[in-house]
Amino acid sequence: MKVAFTANDEHLFAQIEPVFERSRFFIIIDPENRQRYECIYNPFYDRSDASGDLAALYLISKNVNVLYTGSCGEQAASHFKKTGITVREGFSGSILIALDKLKISELMSLKTSERRRISGHSQFSKIQNGD
Repeated sequence: MKVAFTANDEHLFAQIEPVFERSRFFIIIDPENRQRYECIYNPFYDRSDASGDLAALYLISKNVNVLYTGSCGEQAASHFKKTGITVREGFSGSILIALDKLKISELMSLKTSERRRISGHSQFSKIQNGD
């Protein structure tokens, strides 16, 4: 899976840009492998007309699955919806911190048995080991 963040700079410590259409950069990353990410410049960020449409089409061409941003205009959101890209709004702060929160949220949404299996703990192994 590839996720994109709107960003005010070219690294994972960058802040999430509050407005999709005005984002100077997009950080594209596989949340499972943070070592490899791509930062792309948004050539449409300073246009006064159709910046959202053009930026959306540009990001769609990068085959992302989810976009995290502060807010996204209706026209850009419409392009994303048509292509099946999920837009998550209301994000702010550092991209790296957002990734950590997303990972924790993902783990918390798993069933308890799945969480135990992932963390290497299970009630069965505790009983067998006499714990």
